[in-house]
Amino acid sequence: MTPASPSLMHMSRSGVPIEWTHQDAICSFKGIRDRSCFAIHQPSHQVAIRQYGMGREFARDDFRFILWNADTGTASLVTMVQLGELSALGYINYVYSIALSPDMRHLAAGLAWKGGLDLWELAPGRMVNPLRSQLDVLPVHAVAFSPDGEFLAAAGSTGLALVSALDGVAVTSLPGTYSHFNQLCFTHDGRTLVAADPKEGVRLVSVPSFTETTLPLAVKGVCSVATSAESGLALAGCYDGTVHLLDLEHWTEVISWFQDDTDQPLVSIYEIGPGRDEEHVVEISKFTSVALSPDARYALTATRTSPMRLWDLRIGREVCRFSPANRPIDVTAFLSGSDRVMCCCSDGAVYVWAIPPACLQSPNT
Repeated sequence: MTPASPSLMHMSRSGVPIEWTHQDAICSFKGIRDRSCFAIHQPSHQVAIRQYGMGREFARDDFRFILWNADTGTASLVTMVQLGELSALGYINYVYSIALSPDMRHLAAGLAWKGGLDLWELAPGRMVNPLRSQLDVLPVHAVAFSPDGEFLAAAGSTGLALVSALDGVAVTSLPGTYSHFNQLCFTHDGRTLVAADPKEGVRLVSVPSFTETTLPLAVKGVCSVATSAESGLALAGCYDGTVHLLDLEHWTEVISWFQDDTDQPLVSIYEIGPGRDEEHVVEISKFTSVALSPDARYALTATRTSPMRLWDLRIGREVCRFSPANRPIDVTAFLSGSDRVMCCCSDGAVYVWAIPPACLQSPNT
């Protein structure tokens, strides 16, 4: 798993950031040729890949997903339930979002039909008395486990719910609008759920008290959020292509920029970026996925029509790009702290790159 040596094509004398292609990836999974959703277990670098659709009309009669190891590049097919059990369970459905529990013992699936939420046991490789919870969230587009595994957050077109992972009972429900599977994340201490509501902006739910606060910021059209492990910062990606670094403790916006314009410092990018009018026409190709390194120094951004970009927030510039063979990117992530990056694509393909040391150095060093 040694990174490929960069060719001269990667290096530019005009100040354009270094660009790496899918051929430079140190590890990759070819995909499953369908719309997919993902779950990443950071401690073990395991990636669960699940097809959206399910049902006889799509020639898929069982609950299956791929568990892929980003360290070794090996994949295994996990079958949770067989066709003969489906009629008894009534499990002909769409799965829009999945999440792996912190202890890797369970997988949660958000369902489209009736807004259901299923919890599956991974250890035996198949379902055993699944926990099924019907929520006032229809359909469920996003699910996330709290870091201690005690709670599940589920969000969909009609609201947000916090559910006990022990018995599936909804602890609290809040109205809202959510339409994609990476619109939820918890802070590292598990005390706050960060939710990306396209209409309301960034919403914070306190897990101990189950009270909610909406950040008093003019950030609308939010489609993805990410937090860092070592700071109280969060990153929000918007449908208009803008990215916002937020201070959750002080409820302030640290910096914003338009991720497609790479020739300007971040402060200038924000000035020339598109407006944030609530009536702005949203293009699906501008869906912006984001990730924040544990120390909050680096950010990853991508849209479905652009490569993944690595930003050094300390110097305010893009330093590297990663292109996954023209595949639309849905998820971006850091692995092993900040020395490897990963993207998950709409067709189920996954790529891992080692960040070149030159990209992690200040231009003045």
